[in-house]
Amino acid sequence: MPRLHRLAFPATALAALLALAEASPARATTVDLPSLDELCRASEVVARVRVLEQQVEHAGHGQRGRARTWTTLVVVDAVAGATTGERLVLYQPGDAATGEGGVLGQPRHRPGDDVVVFLARARVGGRDAVIHRGLGYGLYDVGVDGALNERAADVARVPSAAGPLPARWSSTATLRDAVLRARSAVRP
Repeated sequence: MPRLHRLAFPATALAALLALAEASPARATTVDLPSLDELCRASEVVARVRVLEQQVEHAGHGQRGRARTWTTLVVVDAVAGATTGERLVLYQPGDAATGEGGVLGQPRHRPGDDVVVFLARARVGGRDAVIHRGLGYGLYDVGVDGALNERAADVARVPSAAGPLPARWSSTATLRDAVLRARSAVRP
């Protein structure tokens, strides 16, 4: 990794740069894709979920900061780390419905969506929440035939040396088998 050197900036220029960065969303996102095994082992929750509702909290009058989106999910089929029927609250920065103030490539959810997600558990703003383990990958829409189709995101992907993530699963059961194999494999 190249060594970074400290640059001298006038305080006013640095303050203006930080204010600009805080006010605008990222314009480009590049994602290093993990292998399927790495994603399975790193995710505390892998589940088929249905999106119930979404609430966007905007910063109050006179307050700084970006909006936060809280999306309520119900687990329809627990693959790993959750129980069927469990309600999870997904945190996303910005207004996830419009993309404003969020992170380029973060998934957008709508009530009624039926998806398979790879999640991490976190504490955000004093609340128990889950967050997407991947940005621009690891989200599958469930088709009427029960097949899982990867939802493409608008990000540049740098593939894993272990190969790309599958773009399609025939069912949640085949994904479950892959997750169990990955989690039981000996780690290097």
